[in-house]
Amino acid sequence: GVDLRPHETHSASDWAGIFDTVLKNNQVILHFQETVMWTQRPMLPVRLYETLMRLYVDETTMIQAGIFVPMAEQLELMVSLDQLAIEKIINKIQTGNESILYFVNISPSTLDNPVFTEWVLEKIK
Repeated sequence: GVDLRPHETHSASDWAGIFDTVLKNNQVILHFQETVMWTQRPMLPVRLYETLMRLYVDETTMIQAGIFVPMAEQLELMVSLDQLAIEKIINKIQTGNESILYFVNISPSTLDNPVFTEWVLEKIK
């Protein structure tokens, strides 16, 4: 595998191989950071979590968004990564029973993509 320490530089082909593996094997990992606790009514607490995307490369390597997003943008792969993250959130919401709101950061290039908008509308039907 490719060693991905933040202080080292890697070629676009290294990154392309990593993204290919991550996307094929569904290796996007989501972490959740609670940001706020508020209530709509006294007995119904709603928790708000920011969703943080990581790429799981192998047992010893998990890459934070600040490292992989610039290259994913350059390789035009953010739409695919954002879709994978959103699918995981939708699955989590469908299988959960808590009152939780998830905040997801979406790449500007993803938001500008009309295919992405259609995909989201179809997913939330």
